[in-house]
Amino acid sequence: MRIAGAKVRHFFHPTKKIVVYLCFSFKKTPIFVPKSIETMKKLLLITLSVLAVLMSCKQEKTSADADGTTTLQFTSSTYERILRYEVPSDDAEGASDLSPLYSMATLRLMLPTSIGGEEPTDLLHAVIKTFFSDSVSTTLSDATERYLSRPLGMEEGSYINLCVVDSAESDYMQLSDHSADIHVKTMTTRWMVLECDAYEYFAGAAHPMTGSFYLNYDLQNNRLLTLDDIVTDRDHLALLLSQIYTQQRSGEPPYGYSTTVAADGTFDIPVTDNFFLTSGGLSFVYQPYEIASYAEGIQTIRISFFELLDADILTSQFKETDF
Repeated sequence: MRIAGAKVRHFFHPTKKIVVYLCFSFKKTPIFVPKSIETMKKLLLITLSVLAVLMSCKQEKTSADADGTTTLQFTSSTYERILRYEVPSDDAEGASDLSPLYSMATLRLMLPTSIGGEEPTDLLHAVIKTFFSDSVSTTLSDATERYLSRPLGMEEGSYINLCVVDSAESDYMQLSDHSADIHVKTMTTRWMVLECDAYEYFAGAAHPMTGSFYLNYDLQNNRLLTLDDIVTDRDHLALLLSQIYTQQRSGEPPYGYSTTVAADGTFDIPVTDNFFLTSGGLSFVYQPYEIASYAEGIQTIRISFFELLDADILTSQFKETDF
């Protein structure tokens, strides 16, 4: 059924259900006056039917809230901007090279604007700090503008004649490119994982850089989850990660650059706070060059809750929660 004048917003939960929000918009129309008693009866019957449907919807929502369901609302946006700028380069004779350079930025956002009827301020601040690497902006709109309005890798004051253009009239040697795709990776009734897939290419560089970054959010208590909320002993965790990764890479010939591999082929893996929750455990994500070569790409080490329980390094608080 299609409802005229209705705006429909929905979010699909991968394991639970689809929640649909309807926001009605009404336009001013001439008042209709029924011409007979029979018509008035029909209108009254229709009105009562509509009221009954609306009341049942309200009761269903109230029941869901009582059962601990958290209502979330999301916003989705895409931005793209190309900047043209010049960098003064004085030589010994005082001349300046003002060849035009370009920087293209693409930003895709799918973020919660409301969790349980309240703005997730702490989560959005963490998004700004962790995903945007921005310690200055205090709002998402400010962080978005800073991301789009500064040439990649350039500090304020190091460039001149900055302007926005429709296209880059240049080859790749003068074009820098960066993008960030921030979205929900996974979600259950208890927690949500936000993921940021980032890409950067500096003009003239040998290759681009990629990275994946994560934030974990407790939907029941409306707070960020850190590694220290889950694990009690980081040293023991590092030992487990090293053992798992050594087994994961066993049988492979030495490949590329790595500062974490010993002569006997064992790995010494540091603990990273860049992790995400899964239904069965934790996944720790390392960017290129952190524990392996660029050619080997992003590395992920998965450790199950059973392994963490067996090592007795899960926090008592996390043991008591139904994650």
